[in-house]
Amino acid sequence: MIKNGDVLKFLGKVLLWMPVTFALWYFLVPGINYITASIADYILPLIADHAIKAVESSAREVNIITQFDDRSFPIRIMNFSYSFPFFLAMVLASPDTYLGKLKKYAISLIPLFLVALWGVVFSAFGILAFQSTPEIAQQLHTTPTIRLIISLGFQLGKLIIPPLTPIILWLYLYRDYAHQLVPKLLKS
Repeated sequence: MIKNGDVLKFLGKVLLWMPVTFALWYFLVPGINYITASIADYILPLIADHAIKAVESSAREVNIITQFDDRSFPIRIMNFSYSFPFFLAMVLASPDTYLGKLKKYAISLIPLFLVALWGVVFSAFGILAFQSTPEIAQQLHTTPTIRLIISLGFQLGKLIIPPLTPIILWLYLYRDYAHQLVPKLLKS
């Protein structure tokens, strides 16, 4: 039987793991950046070929190359990929075998990369729609509704989705343990 102190013990373990996982993430960001940029290089020109020519990866930034005189702008991947170390800290703090933890983290890489991709896509559209020259903004033909969707997508991708995704993934993958930690909350 798990007691109330066990929730605090788990949260303490997560907090202790976070400096380690964030340090690891800092050094692995170029790999995360490369994979995210490769996927974005396929998706962005496909859905916005009138505005985006290509996507390139540098060490810590995704560079968006536009159709407008080959102008480019950087997007920092770290703004959208902090769910990787946050989820890893939660997994490492959970009771499971090392192989079980590795499997669960590996399974979660796809949704974690999708979170980073969401941020890059909406950040690129946001920069084009709101921070580019008036001539470029006019050529995009964005309506007020489209600008609202871009703004909402960017805010979700930077502030809401990255911290919530690790929690939701952890609750799903460790649902039995989560149920033991807070049985009243997860009672069905």
